[in-house]
Amino acid sequence: MKITICTHGDDVDVLVETEDEIKQVEPKVEIRKKPMITPDEPEEIEPEKQKEEPKTEINKKLAENILKERVKNKWTQSALGQLTGTTQAAVSSWERGIREPEEETMKRLAHVFKCDAEFLKGEQEERQK
Repeated sequence: MKITICTHGDDVDVLVETEDEIKQVEPKVEIRKKPMITPDEPEEIEPEKQKEEPKTEINKKLAENILKERVKNKWTQSALGQLTGTTQAAVSSWERGIREPEEETMKRLAHVFKCDAEFLKGEQEERQK
C-alpha cells in the first residue's frame, strides 16, 4: 500500500494505492500547511538558548565552591539536593552560577559541608566552623 498526499492551493488530496486500485480518501485528521517562505519573508528562527554564564564574581566563586565541596564529599547533585531539602536541578543551577541558594538553604549547605556560608561565597579564605 502506498499513501500519497497532494496539495494544491488550500485543497489536500489523500490517495491510497493498493495492488488493485487507487482511491482518493478524505483525511481523518486536520492537515495544516505551513506557508512557503519567499525570499521577501525570511523565516523567523528562535535563537538557540546559550549556556548562561555566572552573573557575578560572588556567584562564580560560590558555584565553584559548592561543586568542589560536593565532589570532595563524593555526593551526587541529587544527594546534595536531598541533604539540603532541594532538588538536583537547584544544585545544578548553583554549580553553574545561574542561581544562588536562598538564605535558609545557604545555612543548610554550610552545615552539611561543615563550613561557614561566607567561606562558600568566597568572602573568607579560612574554612572555620
